[in-house]
Amino acid sequence: MSSLATFYGGGEYSDSHGYGHYYTTYVNALAGGKDLAGAVSHRNVITVDGAESVLGVAGITKLGGTVLTINTRER
Repeated sequence: MSSLATFYGGGEYSDSHGYGHYYTTYVNALAGGKDLAGAVSHRNVITVDGAESVLGVAGITKLGGTVLTINTRER
């Protein structure tokens, strides 16, 4: 994931009745981790869980529409 230019997650659509529906992309760094790079946007939920988990963010050039949760508690 560190060679991404963009990470455009989630999305939305309208059904035939005109109702909007939304969906989210989830990324979990659990007991290890990954580097995330590029422009990160649009309905993402990123979770880093545990003291041993790592999410490299140095390569992120833009961040928006994203919820970032970090849990450092020991299990």
